[in-house]
Amino acid sequence: MTDDPMETNRPILSGWKPINPPRALNIWERAMIKHLTTDPLPHHDMIERQLSFAWVTHELASDPSVRIEVHRNPDDRIPGISNTSLYWALSYIEGRDVDGMYMWAILKAGDGYIEMLEVQRADGSLFAHLPSPKKFLLMSEDDPADIGTQ
Repeated sequence: MTDDPMETNRPILSGWKPINPPRALNIWERAMIKHLTTDPLPHHDMIERQLSFAWVTHELASDPSVRIEVHRNPDDRIPGISNTSLYWALSYIEGRDVDGMYMWAILKAGDGYIEMLEVQRADGSLFAHLPSPKKFLLMSEDDPADIGTQ
């Protein structure tokens, strides 16, 4: 780890395309993250502050998932999220694509900082069109596995 507040020690897996220079979150990514964070999450204020300085550093060609870097201000570090090789799911939503295929979106963090927006179809195929965030339902630990459609 260096002194660079934007650098993480989490490895970048194959398939990720670097974005150079990093870009701001686009309208669809911001809408998806807003939907992921509509229910008040623990430490919502820290998440909001992190997202105000978020940049996309990597994209996947296979789906609209992006790696996100945020300014790593220690005051905004989400407590209880350790620095391991794994990500922690801050929020999870799921739904059905237009063809009925199960899909999900997860806002992930590592070492207390937001690091990824993962959006995938269950069969790994490409989205024909970016799905509306409204097609996803917020899931809590109390929700049943049956998600239906919206």
